[in-house]
Amino acid sequence: MASFAGQNSGGEFDALQKKLRWKKESEAFMNTINNPIELEKLKQDVERYCMDRSHKEVLPVHIFNSKPDIKVLYSIPFSLNYEKQYGPNQAISCSPFHPKLFLSCSIDGTIKM
Repeated sequence: MASFAGQNSGGEFDALQKKLRWKKESEAFMNTINNPIELEKLKQDVERYCMDRSHKEVLPVHIFNSKPDIKVLYSIPFSLNYEKQYGPNQAISCSPFHPKLFLSCSIDGTIKM
């Protein structure tokens, strides 16, 4: 897992010269982002957003208001590659929540997602 780079004591970051302070809740959310390159880009975008609006602190709402790519904030926890089954399919059920997710059961006794 990537760490929120630039941290020093007191929850302040590289943005000190910009007079921004990251709240602990914002830090905690940023630490959930696994890709260090995306993390740094998001950090810069959020700081730019806060500086443009003269905010003194970076709150969690500022992360979302800076309009980041949703895929950066919430990565997909599963693979969207289909796995083949070795027997004829008996039933297929599509997910009501995700358009590319479905369950299939086969005559060989397997259930695949």
